[in-house]
Amino acid sequence: MKNLLSVLILVLWSFSASADVICIDANGTGDYPTIQAAIDDANDGDVIILQPGIYTGNGNCDIDFLGKAITVKSESGPGSCIIDCNGSCDENHRGFYFINDEGADSVLEGLTIANAFVAVMCEGGAGIYIRNASPTIDNCIIINNHAELEPMSLCFCCGGGIYIGAGSSPVITNCIISENSVGDWGMGGGIYCDYSETDITLRDCLIANNTALGYDSSGGGIYCDYESALNVSNCTIVDNHATDGGGGIYFYSYKESPLRIIGNSIIWGNSPDQIYNNTAYGYVAIPFSYIQGGWPFPSGIDIDPCFADPNSDNFRLLRNSPFIDAGHNSLIPIELTEDLDGRERIVDGDCNGTEIVDLGAYEFSYVSLGDFAGGCDVNFQDFVVFGLTWLLDDQHAGYNPDCDISLPIDGLIDEKDLQVFVDNWLLSK
Repeated sequence: MKNLLSVLILVLWSFSASADVICIDANGTGDYPTIQAAIDDANDGDVIILQPGIYTGNGNCDIDFLGKAITVKSESGPGSCIIDCNGSCDENHRGFYFINDEGADSVLEGLTIANAFVAVMCEGGAGIYIRNASPTIDNCIIINNHAELEPMSLCFCCGGGIYIGAGSSPVITNCIISENSVGDWGMGGGIYCDYSETDITLRDCLIANNTALGYDSSGGGIYCDYESALNVSNCTIVDNHATDGGGGIYFYSYKESPLRIIGNSIIWGNSPDQIYNNTAYGYVAIPFSYIQGGWPFPSGIDIDPCFADPNSDNFRLLRNSPFIDAGHNSLIPIELTEDLDGRERIVDGDCNGTEIVDLGAYEFSYVSLGDFAGGCDVNFQDFVVFGLTWLLDDQHAGYNPDCDISLPIDGLIDEKDLQVFVDNWLLSK
């Protein structure tokens, strides 16, 4: 009995000693002075929590996970925890590296990674660089990062936001990848998937306003090269732009490639095209998704998604969007049921009682007619949508009857609608 008790004590001690919680502060007063210093001393299973603030300087950019199965996460979400890389032509800096066989237990969660800059030959990944690794990236904002070609080199640059190299199978969920770019001879302003043995999963992500507008540049949102596999579900890929093709997604292969799947997603407003498929060898499956202009060949018929406020990058759906309840639940993994706002998609799903998944990164849910943008409450976000349409009717330029949000639906936003809106003000689920 005594021996058994000793064993139990040893097991409990080993478990408690194997996983530490490490706190880091942007001013350097935490358990370690920088993020990298914390990682250097961390063990598998440890959780490194970043307090709100702007992290910058040596040790808080060019951060290497060193092959460790650890979690680096913010305390309160990406809006309040920013990795500011301060990269430039004169001083290159990336956000994070995953290059040492990291797996799914190497987790980056709840951070904003911004202002990284690299000038490289044949690679890129200013925000996040992944090669021979398969980390989990969740609830992050990858914004305003840039990759360009190293001077005097004869190659290309790839992935302003994220570069995914050979031998990698990352899972990227609930992320916003926006306003990233590549320069001349660039591929994939937002994400670049390398040529060999990559298997990328994107779920519940917004990929918007990324560019590849340099000389001979392609794939504004995503560039998927050679033998790379891509599995996209419930993503919104919108307003990305490229010079030579693939504003939304560019697929390329000179030999047989794996299956590429785009499910329950919206691809809209990209230029010069939504998807460019430069391969006769691979197959792209697009179940229950909407591609502006049609797929595989443009049909010339467009269905307005009825985004809440696209001019302000609010790509949530209005309550009369045709993409509400237009998806298929079988494409939603059991372990992932939340949208980009953290709302349940199926279990206790829409506040209006439906149990069919919507298209895109955001699930629409509402409590009243005043809840224009969805969210199970009537608040300032809905007030902004209401204000933008005040006195707009079918006689005014910009009125779209398919996206009519008048209350009641009569083609005119006037005092009647204001009364309904006021009656529902601050109503929530």
